[in-house]
Amino acid sequence: MANYTEHYQLHQWEPEDPFLRTDFNEDLEKIDHILSGFPEIIVGTYVGDGSHNRTIDLGFMPRLLYVCNEIGTTFSSTNYSLDYHGGLVFPDLPAVANDVIYLCATESGFQVIYQEDQVYGTNQTYYYTTNLKSVRFRYFAVK
Repeated sequence: MANYTEHYQLHQWEPEDPFLRTDFNEDLEKIDHILSGFPEIIVGTYVGDGSHNRTIDLGFMPRLLYVCNEIGTTFSSTNYSLDYHGGLVFPDLPAVANDVIYLCATESGFQVIYQEDQVYGTNQTYYYTTNLKSVRFRYFAVK
């Protein structure tokens, strides 16, 4: 008589046990049901083209999205500039800085931008560079 695994009650046969196709099918159904509960994670890259607005098509709206530049960062700063080049977003929670949405989920993927804003009366410049020309960006999206 077969024993069963502790967590999922899958068959563990003894050498003298007969093998039944129905036992295999039952185990495969359990495994399929368990795996169907895991989210699908899509990993990819894109190269910025420098346009102000661009949509990266995934074929679905991500439930969670993370984007970073080619060296793995999402933000950098110097004395006179702040550079936003990635972040973590949800469908209802885009990446925003200074009232500029620079990364957001869309119905079919996500939107990135390239924009420079000089702060009036200062030397400060904000760069929103999730679509900086010729830079490779990495992302993962949860379907």
